[in-house]
Amino acid sequence: AVRSNRLMDLTELMSLELTQATPQEQALLYYLESFSFAFYLIKENGFFKVKQLLAEVGKESVFSEAFENVFGRQLEEVAERWREDMLARWRK
Repeated sequence: AVRSNRLMDLTELMSLELTQATPQEQALLYYLESFSFAFYLIKENGFFKVKQLLAEVGKESVFSEAFENVFGRQLEEVAERWREDMLARWRK
């Protein structure tokens, strides 16, 4: 997906609802990108911060607010850094 420039935008990724009608390729991309973003968060911030995020999500109604409370940065900023990291590692 990186090499063919088919990465989903993080907001698209978060709003996608997987159903039985979801094409298999799109569902696979959804899971792989979700894993990649979670791995990036752990790599850059440590598992404890991600654990804090999960606890905060339980308290907040809006994911982006919970994210900013834990990481001190906007979700879009971190998502852009993740995307740049993916492109740097996989586009060769």
